[in-house]
Amino acid sequence: MSELTIRPFERRDYPELGNWFHSLAELVQWGGPHITVPLDLRQLDDMRMDPALICRSFDLNGRLVGHGQVRFDKAADTARLCRIGVSPEFRGWGLSQPIARGLLGEAFAKPWVHRAELAVYTFNVAAQRAYEAIGFRAEGINRQVVRVGEDRWDQVMMSLLRPEWRG
Repeated sequence: MSELTIRPFERRDYPELGNWFHSLAELVQWGGPHITVPLDLRQLDDMRMDPALICRSFDLNGRLVGHGQVRFDKAADTARLCRIGVSPEFRGWGLSQPIARGLLGEAFAKPWVHRAELAVYTFNVAAQRAYEAIGFRAEGINRQVVRVGEDRWDQVMMSLLRPEWRG
């Protein structure tokens, strides 16, 4: 596999990213309960322009294959990884870990960040394993935190402290 490259998320990425999600459940799994269907320009512009958030695209051989974001909270010395997604065509290629590592590298490049955290739905066992492999630890479960249709989903809270980071 060629090298995965990281770059800022741009408007030219919007159509491709939008094609990754074909149902409300897929969109909520990626973006959380506040994202609405369809994923539109306004929502993506709001993300990209949020000063507390960095949005990154990940390319492989010039193709957009991944996306991820980091929300910074300087008052709490934290960086929250969020909206990590892999193109359906490239799922199963082992890209989750390098994408998370790229985001963590940017997060911990800020000297005041002491803690990185994320939330992942309990049914997404593959993602949990990928995050554990790079050092994240499960802290607990938020039960029935999101409703999608008639279903309610639990999420695992995970964290990684600066001294645990092996960048």
